[in-house]
Amino acid sequence: MQLYGAITLKYVGGAQSFEAAVNSTFFSEEGGFRRWLGFDPYYVGISIFTFFSIYFSFGNIENAKTLQVVTTILRFAVTLMMCAGSIFYISQSGTKPPPIFDFANQCKYLA
Repeated sequence: MQLYGAITLKYVGGAQSFEAAVNSTFFSEEGGFRRWLGFDPYYVGISIFTFFSIYFSFGNIENAKTLQVVTTILRFAVTLMMCAGSIFYISQSGTKPPPIFDFANQCKYLA
């Protein structure tokens, strides 16, 4: 039962991350990906994760080498992109950027 919960959480989180990443990368307004597709892009993310999970689950253990190589390459690529993004933002706004979240402004909406 715990394995089912962990897999479900990974699917849901992955699909939501996919939707948010595509929307923020290719569309300037929130919900642009949904309007472009005409339906909820969450289901596209679930379908992609399902396909890859099934593809790598029903193969021989020798096929896991491909998955390990791809995973290693993707981890290095993501780490390099995070470092490059950090360097870019530090070069743009310095080491002490202005606060993104204005707590005082948000508190007036709580009442």
